[in-house]
Amino acid sequence: MLRLKNPTYLEISLLVLAVILLLVWILPNTIALRNTCLIGGGIISLILMMFYYKPFQIKHFLPLLVLLGLPVWLYVHYRFFPVDIKLQWYDLSGTWLRVTMGILIAFSLGKILVKKPSLGMWIYVPYIMIILITIILYSETALQNHQFVVRFFTGLFKTKIAGAYFMVFTCLMSYGLLLILTKTQSGRSKWLSILRLSCIILICLSFAICLLIQSLIGIVFCALMGFVCVVLIIFKNNHSKFLSLTLFSCLLALFLMFIQYDAKYEGKLANLKNDILISLDIEKNKTWSRSNDVADMPDPIDQNGRTVNRSTYDRTSWFIKGTELLIEHPLGTGFSWSAFSHYMTIEYPGTLAVKTHSAWLDFALGVGIPGLLLVWTAIFLTLKKAFSKLQSHSSDNNAWIVIFVIIGISLFWLVGEVSEREFIEHFFFIIALSASYLGHLQNSSSEIKSKQ
Repeated sequence: MLRLKNPTYLEISLLVLAVILLLVWILPNTIALRNTCLIGGGIISLILMMFYYKPFQIKHFLPLLVLLGLPVWLYVHYRFFPVDIKLQWYDLSGTWLRVTMGILIAFSLGKILVKKPSLGMWIYVPYIMIILITIILYSETALQNHQFVVRFFTGLFKTKIAGAYFMVFTCLMSYGLLLILTKTQSGRSKWLSILRLSCIILICLSFAICLLIQSLIGIVFCALMGFVCVVLIIFKNNHSKFLSLTLFSCLLALFLMFIQYDAKYEGKLANLKNDILISLDIEKNKTWSRSNDVADMPDPIDQNGRTVNRSTYDRTSWFIKGTELLIEHPLGTGFSWSAFSHYMTIEYPGTLAVKTHSAWLDFALGVGIPGLLLVWTAIFLTLKKAFSKLQSHSSDNNAWIVIFVIIGISLFWLVGEVSEREFIEHFFFIIALSASYLGHLQNSSSEIKSKQ
């Protein structure tokens, strides 16, 4: 096989494009730059695969093949079970073409990270940049308005939920890295101490951004996964109790700050359980189906005469309705976005309900149960590889980052409305990168064993 003499420049170029890609996925109105990075990265990845990288065993990369099965399924849906041909083709030639290019980039990037794991730190750079810029923007806005609390602030993020998604992702990566650093044997190393402190600072800043944009979902997820991280650190490393206590104290302080804010301005958290119970009965009150003509339909009230929180009511009611629609249409619409809106418009013309606010449910309504099972299978296979890697007692503990990120984001998709194009592309890229990294590790181990 023909090989390039020095692929290092190509690998560096691919890494740079991947870092830019991670940044532009966060920012709105960057589709042209996103496409440029994907096309450029895809071409470089193909060159590396064809002319440099050794042949690999397919069995080590099954999650990537399963992910690639999703656009194949959607093409089958387009040809044999059409619902809206124009939208289906638009989705296939747009979102799913970009997803395919992202998987291609992830395959070669995983190989690069196996060769030099320290390069993985560059993945944190876009998120650190966004955090710093968001803090600056918030400070400027607060000073201009002469108030500490700025309502409806989103900074550079497209929406509040977008900010929550990417900050939770940053937290999850940092939790995984922190767990790795606490398991490192040379625990008294000065640089390790600096890295651990940096992780805690990044976690607190990510949590703080969720506070600034007033995202309850982001705050809860950062806190819950943080407590999981603390428990694992204490359980696995008795010498890291001080670090665990520091992280726990920081998270608890930030969480208490939010509870005080919610009690003063929102009241959402205090009445959450009661509001959900009322919202479950979608037949008793039809406000969730509101349209432009009757947008002022009254929200339900509780036994004390208090109006149920609008966000909690809509999320719960739309989830129930979305579940009913999925049972009625198990194959989905064939396009991965606006599926709930498609079905709701047919049943309630002019409705304002466009998402169930559960990404998994919105996604399933689009790609159908077969498509959903393909993604879940890829996630399961990736996590299986990660846990197997930990059980092998290998010196490479990066599987902890994979486990935190994949499980955390999968759970976030249950309650976050993040099924739009950029979130799908980002999540699939992360799954593919995780699977690729673990697959290349397995492939390298197999090559070593075969030579012995």
